[in-house]
Amino acid sequence: MIDDVGFKLDNFKRSTEKGLFVKVLVSGVAGEIGFGIGRILKRWGVFGELHGIDSSTDHPGELLFDKCKKAPKASEENYLDWLSKYI
Repeated sequence: MIDDVGFKLDNFKRSTEKGLFVKVLVSGVAGEIGFGIGRILKRWGVFGELHGIDSSTDHPGELLFDKCKKAPKASEENYLDWLSKYI
């Protein structure tokens, strides 16, 4: 099966049926692209957890993602350290 964005889900669904628990992190969820990616991934229904992060808290990400956190801006010096601790 190939969905509307061209991702072949059959092999992935088989791997998740075998008990693999896949977590996905989407950054920039306050923007249209990040939130839209989250909606597509949620609709696929094959991931264990969807995590969303953004430097802003003014967005509806908590309604879509299983976990949603405020992150430092990617341009900030501590971003990679924060991200590695979050992951």
